[in-house]
Formats: sequence, C-alpha cells, structure tokens
Amino acid sequence: MSSDPDLHPELHPSIAMDVKNHAIAQLDELDELASALHRLTEEPNVAEAPDEPTAAPAHRTASAIQELRLLEQAIDNLSVHTENDELLADAMNEVANLVGSQAVWVVEANEDAALGVVHVMGELIVGESELPRDVERLCESLFDSRTQRNEKRTHTLPDGRNRVAMPIRVGQTYFGVLVFTVASCPPVEEAIRDRLLVSVIRFLAISIENSHFIDSLTEMIVEVVCGFSLAIESRDPYTGGHVMRVTAFALALAQKLGLSDEELSVIRLGGLLHDIGKVAIPDDILNKTSRLTDIEMDIMRVHPSVGYEILHRIPHLTRSNQIVRHHHERWDGTGYPDRLAGTDIPFLARLLAVTDAYDAMTSNRPYRQEMSHEAATEQIREGAGSQFDPDLAAVFLTLTEQDLAQAEARMHRWMHSEDHGTEMNLANLVAMNKPRV
Repeated sequence: MSSDPDLHPELHPSIAMDVKNHAIAQLDELDELASALHRLTEEPNVAEAPDEPTAAPAHRTASAIQELRLLEQAIDNLSVHTENDELLADAMNEVANLVGSQAVWVVEANEDAALGVVHVMGELIVGESELPRDVERLCESLFDSRTQRNEKRTHTLPDGRNRVAMPIRVGQTYFGVLVFTVASCPPVEEAIRDRLLVSVIRFLAISIENSHFIDSLTEMIVEVVCGFSLAIESRDPYTGGHVMRVTAFALALAQKLGLSDEELSVIRLGGLLHDIGKVAIPDDILNKTSRLTDIEMDIMRVHPSVGYEILHRIPHLTRSNQIVRHHHERWDGTGYPDRLAGTDIPFLARLLAVTDAYDAMTSNRPYRQEMSHEAATEQIREGAGSQFDPDLAAVFLTLTEQDLAQAEARMHRWMHSEDHGTEMNLANLVAMNKPRV
C-alpha cells in the first residue's frame, strides 16, 4: 500500500468563483442590514408605524445577526474542502444542523431522469430503491419543471412534519435536488433557513459538478491510454495482444496480493502503456524475424526510457510511468535502464516484470516456439531472487493457467466495452500522481 500523501483535486474554477462571489455578496448584504437595524434601535426619534411594537427593530437586528453568524459558520466549514466527497458530506451536515433533522438526501439528476445517484447522510446509494416514495415524487416534480425558476416543493408527512425539496442549480445548470425533513421544533426560522440553504446548495453544486468533470477526465485519459495500447500493438504484429495479457496477468497477481483499488488502477494503465516506447524503435529491429544482434538489443533496450519521456509530462500518469520505465529492471541489479536492484525497483514495476516475462515466454516468436505454462512457470521459479522479486514470483506461481485465462477474458471485455471508466474513479485516477492525482 502506498504511503504517499494525497493531492486533492481543485474545484471547478467558474463554479468556485460563483460561490465565493455569492457568499461575499450575502455577507455584505446581511452586514449592512444588521448595521442599519442596529442604528435604528439607537435613534430615539425614528418614526415607527403606529401598530408596530417597539421591540420589533431589536428582534430583526438579532435575527439578522443570527443569520450572518450562521452563514459565516457554514462558509467556514465548507470552504476548507477540496475533496468532493468531504465537501458533499459536510454540506449535508450543515443542512441537518439548519433543519434539526438527520433525514437529508442529495439526489443527482441524470440527463433525462430525475433519479440518478442518491447521497444519504453518511452513505451512498446508487439508484432509487432506498428512497421513500414521497422523496421520489418531490424530485420528479422539480425535475419536470427544471427549466422554470422554481424554488422548492413541500410535502406534509403523516406525523405533521414537512419534507422539503430544493433544486440544486447554478445559473441554468440543473444538478438535482436537496431533500430534507424539518424537525417539529426547527432551530432556525424558515425564511432565514431557506436563504442560508441557497448558499449551502451552491457548495453541493460544486461537489456534483466536480464529480462529473472528473468522471469525464477519467474517461478521456483511459480512452487515450487504450488508444496508445492499440498503437503499440500495431507496431509489433508478432506480439499481438501482449500488453493486454500482461496487464490482465498483473491485475490477477495484484488481486491475489490484496492490493488496493488505487494500485489496481495504476497497474491497469501502467500495464497498457509499458511498451509505448517501442513506437521509437525502427521497424527492421522491432519486426526482425531472427534473434537481435547485441547492437540491436541495445537499441531495443531504450524503449523503457523513451516511453517514460513520452509520458512524464502527464501528471495523472506519474505512478503508472514508474512501471513504464522500470519493468525491465532485475532483482539482482543487472536490468535496464537504471540498473536498480531489489526494493529500489518500484514495487508495481517489479510485479509487472513477472507477468511481462511470463507472457513473453508463452507467446510465439519468429525465432522460437511458445513455452507451455508449466515450462514458463519453471523459468520464473528459477529466476526468483535473480531476475524477479522472490516474494512476487512465489505468489505468481500460485496462479493456475485457468486463473490467468479468466483474467485475460476479463481484460478483453473491459478493453472492448463502451465505458472504460468502469473500475476507474476519481480516487483511483488521482492516485496515479503522488502527491495527489
């Protein structure tokens, strides 16, 4: 498990600025109101409406000050976050504090449906099965009128409490609905509560918008990686499917080791890219039908360094790029390009080195026939402690030929799916760059 610290993703700039400006404007407005009302209570000659109690200005002043303090507190609590999940969780807590109830939902809308991902206090539900029916109806009602400037919907529960739904939007962009149950004795007046919730909802919009943005970014990066992988394969027809199989076997080994989802994501992209440097190897060497000469081998051995240089300017691939550079290092220090030895070789590069060698041995080459699974695993057993990390080699040897075939089939399905973002999410994507993407 990596011990590197996280680098939190930044908020979407346009929305973050919108929230900041809106919050500052509200603070200024409330501060001005509080000052004016405070002056009103100190001026003895102010004319009052005949039927207005003399205590009303003081009451309004206290109310305005309370609203100002609550808004400042909410902004202080929410503005410190750049991690979307934390921001969303704390925004829901702020809502709970304002309404006096833990029954709070954030229901994201899909492009053509009111009910998408549902967030509940302390947990995440995908779909709509856990939603109360009245909450569903409130969300559907707001979604159907989303092009209008609707403010909220209210539903009275059998016990007399109210369920309230407010749209989550910034400008013309509709993200979903905030739904909450109001306590029997709410801690904040309704008018004040709703004004404060407008600011909290803007923070919720930040979280949802950033989540969608990161999903798109993840999908784009993975699609680019898959494109690179196909480019590698097209240059070397004699090893068709090699990078996919190596990646599949590496994922199977990683899962056997119990590695985290973060590390599985790094392996997935690093494996698909590990031979990208071969795009710079001349065709007469890459496609030679006989064994390479020493000079040709020296040229071939530059591909990890070339691959690293191609990718090192892409920050989200920093950790995966360690696999690209070091997958031909050897445990005894006689590998290339940097002649690293033992645990100086990055752990995931050591892992991929085992599966890369296995697939090379079990694939047909113009100058030799493929080895059987048994013969290849015997070679890995003999190379443990010299070519391979002995612990990783030992775990790999526990994988059966059937295990590897199933891993290859899973990888093939993933490569040919329409959604390459499956099994890749923000937390895993950003883990590829440490300190944290």
